[in-house]
Amino acid sequence: MIEHFIFALLDADVPLTALIDSRIYPVQVPQNGTFPCAIYSVDEDEAEKSYDGQGTFQRVNFEIDAWADEHADAISTGAAVQTAMKNYRGTLAGVQVDTIYIESVITVYEDAIEKYRQTVLGTIFVR
Repeated sequence: MIEHFIFALLDADVPLTALIDSRIYPVQVPQNGTFPCAIYSVDEDEAEKSYDGQGTFQRVNFEIDAWADEHADAISTGAAVQTAMKNYRGTLAGVQVDTIYIESVITVYEDAIEKYRQTVLGTIFVR
C-alpha cells in the first residue's frame, strides 16, 4: 500500500507533473520510456521498536530516482520530488502518514544509458 501512497502523492503534485506528466513508475523505467520521469521503490519496511515492544509507527525507507536526458532536468525533477515529499502529513491512498523526512540526495550520470539521475532517499513514518 505504501507504493500506492507514493505514486498518489507524486502524481497529485502539480509542479512535478508539469515536468514529467504522469511518468511515475515503480522500480524501473519501462522499455522505450520517455524522459524525464520518476521511479520509486521501497527499500525497507519495518515496524518501529520501543522498550515496550512493537511501536505504533511503521518506518518505511524509500528511494525516488529522477531520470532525465539533461543534468538540469534531473536536478529540477529531483527538487520537485523533494518538495512534494518533504514533511508531508496526512492520509492519502488509504495510508496515514505522520511525516516524511528526506535523508539524502545523490546526483550521478549513468554512462551505460547516457542519462542523468538524481536519487532522493527518505523515510516515511506511517501509523
